[in-house]
Amino acid sequence: QGVDLWLNNPRRPHEASGTSGMKVIPNAGLNLSILDGWWDEAYQPGLGWAIGDREDDDPDEGRQDWLDSRSIYHLLENEITPAFYHRTEQGIPREWTAMVKRSIAGMASNFSTNRMVRDYTKRFYMPAAEAFTNLSSNGMERAKAALAWRDSVRLNWGQLRILSVTDTAGVSNVLGKEFDVRVVAHLGSLKPEEVRVQAVVGKVGPNRDLVSTRIQDLQPVGQEDGNSVFAGHIVCDVPGYQGYTIRVIPHHEDVHVPSELSLVLWE
Repeated sequence: QGVDLWLNNPRRPHEASGTSGMKVIPNAGLNLSILDGWWDEAYQPGLGWAIGDREDDDPDEGRQDWLDSRSIYHLLENEITPAFYHRTEQGIPREWTAMVKRSIAGMASNFSTNRMVRDYTKRFYMPAAEAFTNLSSNGMERAKAALAWRDSVRLNWGQLRILSVTDTAGVSNVLGKEFDVRVVAHLGSLKPEEVRVQAVVGKVGPNRDLVSTRIQDLQPVGQEDGNSVFAGHIVCDVPGYQGYTIRVIPHHEDVHVPSELSLVLWE
């Protein structure tokens, strides 16, 4: 008798589809995958198994494969195989079937086509329809304004300068600590509300590049010698060596894809 286990490794997207793991749940199977994509959101101990942890993302693919394989073999030997093959006199793997029931009860209703369609509708289709209505009303007034803004930003982007970046972080910071970041930027003819000043926070990689990044928006807080000041807080919520850098991107309420202009200013 085979084991109804779905093994997926999204680090190799050409080899398997991560969404296929969702189909396993209502079919009484269990998932074993790295914490990426939908499984990062769905995984809970007792509902399936995770390969490694969220910090595993070695740029050396060979080493990462080795780490993943060690995790897989450890889980197979110590958790998955015993759960499936330890059976009652009637041949029922009680621990395995209990886990399948918990998996269905805990995830089947939330990770489904119904939820997918609902999320796409609320997060993308309805906002897109509303944006179309707004842009096309009053003789395309807002669309024309957005087009004029785009041309203005492209023309004046070369004036932007990040003059200074300061923070209150120490040499080492305990987990959970917050520190302040303050940026002084010269925006030229652009207004503070026409840009987003952001802290890009991430793990410091082997070449001092940032990986596993997240974005923290800084807010405009005033002027200093005719330049705009932005400030915000960064929370030290991930263990290990972390860093940040500052970037400026265009912003307009009717332009919903910031990368549409292909403009960014880095610290």
